Amino acid sequence: MKNRYYFLIFIILLFIGLSVGQYLSVVDKQRKETADFINKQIILCGKTIDEQTNEFEETVSYEFAERDFQYLLDPEPERFSSEIQIDKINQLIKRVRRFYSKYQIIISRISVYNPDYIRNFDRDEENYFTVSDIRKLDTKAVLAENPKLTDKNNKISYIQPVRDSKGKLVANLQIDLRIDDFLSANFDKFYVGKNSWQWAINANGDIISYKFSESQNENTFSTDIIEQLKTNLNDNLSLSLYH
Repeated sequence: MKNRYYFLIFIILLFIGLSVGQYLSVVDKQRKETADFINKQIILCGKTIDEQTNEFEETVSYEFAERDFQYLLDPEPERFSSEIQIDKINQLIKRVRRFYSKYQIIISRISVYNPDYIRNFDRDEENYFTVSDIRKLDTKAVLAENPKLTDKNNKISYIQPVRDSKGKLVANLQIDLRIDDFLSANFDKFYVGKNSWQWAINANGDIISYKFSESQNENTFSTDIIEQLKTNLNDNLSLSLYH
């Protein structure tokens, strides 16, 4: 009789062991599948952001290469012929507005300036565009001769030099960027599930954007892995400089 009990206990324990093993196997498989899914989403999101930023740069260069912006910034436009006012000034304004409209998710303002004068292009929440009058700068501006990014008081701007039809540098186009909105819009395209954070850092390892999967639960984001990421970034930068 005892042998039967022992055998029954053995069968029960074996069943429990097989069940636990199967459960752990399923959980492990689910974890791997989830990790693979998240990894693919991260790669796709990064690829999309990379493609969009490359397209943005190429479009800026194409749209505003060899344009006669000196007419747009002249403080006395009435002295020009009606042909110049229509073909040059009005068409340039339309070109800037079309570009703004196409990339409004990343643009907060566009400014066009030469060493002495500036004009601003803005868009409100109702998608209404305004073009400011020409304003004289308080101090002379130094025009950038090559495209570049600037970061002043946490405001990131893209500067595009503008040359006229003869190749002369006549103005700079300053595009103030909404990096956080741009990244958030791309994060939304690659939802990975509830209770997840999507975040981005800059080249210095500082968190520049974060978003919780459920907006009603969004809180201030922090992570203890940031110091490790900063170390890795510095190591990669040193390695790049060495090579």
